[in-house]
Amino acid sequence: MQQFACQFSVPAGIPAAPSSVSVAGFGRHGQALAARLIHNGAQRAPQHGDMHRDATQTRALAVVAPGSRPVLQHRSWHTFCWSIAYSLIAHQLPGARPLCQHLKEWFMQGSQPLKTSSPGRLRSRRLLAGLALVLGLTGLARADDLPKVTFCTNWFAEAEHGGFYQALAIGLYKKAGLDVTIKMGGPQVNGLQLLGAGSCDFYMGYPMQDIVAASHGLPVVTVAASFQKDPQAIIAHQGVKSLGDLKGKPILVSQSANTTWWPWLENTFGFTMSQQRPYTFSVAPFLHDKSLSQQGYIGSEPLMIEKGGETPKVFLMADYGWPAYAETIDTTQAMIAKHPQWVAAFVKASMEGWQSYLADPAPGNKLIVEADPKETPEQLAFSMKMMKKYQLVTGGEAASEGIGIMTDKRWKEMFDFMVRNKAIPADFDYKKVYDLQFIKPLKLLPTAADTH
Repeated sequence: MQQFACQFSVPAGIPAAPSSVSVAGFGRHGQALAARLIHNGAQRAPQHGDMHRDATQTRALAVVAPGSRPVLQHRSWHTFCWSIAYSLIAHQLPGARPLCQHLKEWFMQGSQPLKTSSPGRLRSRRLLAGLALVLGLTGLARADDLPKVTFCTNWFAEAEHGGFYQALAIGLYKKAGLDVTIKMGGPQVNGLQLLGAGSCDFYMGYPMQDIVAASHGLPVVTVAASFQKDPQAIIAHQGVKSLGDLKGKPILVSQSANTTWWPWLENTFGFTMSQQRPYTFSVAPFLHDKSLSQQGYIGSEPLMIEKGGETPKVFLMADYGWPAYAETIDTTQAMIAKHPQWVAAFVKASMEGWQSYLADPAPGNKLIVEADPKETPEQLAFSMKMMKKYQLVTGGEAASEGIGIMTDKRWKEMFDFMVRNKAIPADFDYKKVYDLQFIKPLKLLPTAADTH
């Protein structure tokens, strides 16, 4: 945990005061909290009727944080400590007024006129101990006051969600001023419904589903795209040379494909609904029946199949022209209207999480395994390898415009596809489904570590 220290440089003339003292604290925001603490204590104490009205007079006590200029000066030890204690404990920590009163009495007892050096040293120790307590309690209060938001994923925890777990693990969300909870999805979880019902503040979405949902009145808005390429693939047995070879052959497909990529396969390769077989999110049927192909993520099912004794043939649909983004950050129109700063903070921290995860996934992987113990180091490493190989996060426009980027052109391509397949009416205003204001200014470019 990061440590900070505030040094108090005391000019000559204050009885029994040392030349300087330091108060140590802990936490990522320690330095900033200390500066804000001192400033707020000085400014608020007179407003609340503190008996020491000279709290804001800049005479004696300079507060210096590492790498910073002095923040504010105070005239006396007891005024300095009491102004902080009163304003920041009594008025920010519920139920803390008795503690505040106790501190006041403690401080005032130590501020009586001094006749010997021993009482002076005692006063200094009391005041410093009290200040350390104030610093600690205020830090806790501010952490508790962070807005709480919930992010729902589209599946069990996995490497494809790594950037978000990384942001949580290394404190990027808290640094951005948010208290984030990640809730896993699964095959029976409808994340868009949870988002619409207010159970989630953000959701890991998919643009084609978002367009359909918005056309039916759900106020969903996509604000960033973690993956420039959809990791969705069709997985076949050896001997199949192209996607076109699967025309007329049985393919294990989930129902959600019918509103996303399956119509694209029909238009591009002549597939039909009669080819579909129910996908149970298991590779066992595929391994058992050599006539079957199946849907899958390039970072997941291929490894399961290899462990089952077969090397599969994998066709990434994005390489054949499928235009969708994936692992998007979705929210609601209401969230953007009421709390745009939360949206901006969540997007920025999440994309920084992706940049960090691609460079060193260990912190995020630890949380992933805690959330889903079925995830193995082997699976996580394989998924990372495939994400980098196919440049899911760093490819496309992300290479020049930054991780998470979206463009009007790409959304127009997806919209046109949906209209051609009569999934939505041609007069639908698709531009209300996405918002570029949060991701476009970031321009968080991939590093060499992100791609190798």
